[in-house]
Amino acid sequence: LEAIAAIMGEADVFHDTEEGSVVLFVAPQCDENAETVGAFALEVHLPPGYPETQPANIALRPLAEAGEPFRGRAGKYPWLPSAEETRLLQEIVDNVVRGAEGEPVMYIAVDAVRTWLEENTLRAVE
Repeated sequence: LEAIAAIMGEADVFHDTEEGSVVLFVAPQCDENAETVGAFALEVHLPPGYPETQPANIALRPLAEAGEPFRGRAGKYPWLPSAEETRLLQEIVDNVVRGAEGEPVMYIAVDAVRTWLEENTLRAVE
C-alpha cells in the first residue's frame, strides 16, 4: 500500500480501515491540449494471503457514485459512464486480476483503467 501511495500520490489513495479496503482515485493523464472529463474510484480489498494465495477483489465505481473520500472531485469530472461502459471496464479489471495471479495487481489495474479513460473520455480543448 505504501508503494501505490508513493506512485499515485497520497491524495489519490484512501485507506478505509473500518472496511479493510483501499480506495484509489483514477483519472487519465493528459496534456494541456486535452480536458479530463472522466474518472473512477477503485475499491480494493486485499484478503489475507494476497497476493500469493488470494487475489485482490477490485470493484469499480464511477466517481460520482464513490462518495467519500473523493466527493469534492466529482464536480470536476462530470462524465458518468453508462452501465455498459462500467460493466466492460470492470471486466477489463477482472481480467487483469486473473492474468496476474500470485502477483500484486493494484497498479496494473489502475493502469488498465487509466488507459481506458484516456482512450474513451478525453476531449480536445478548443
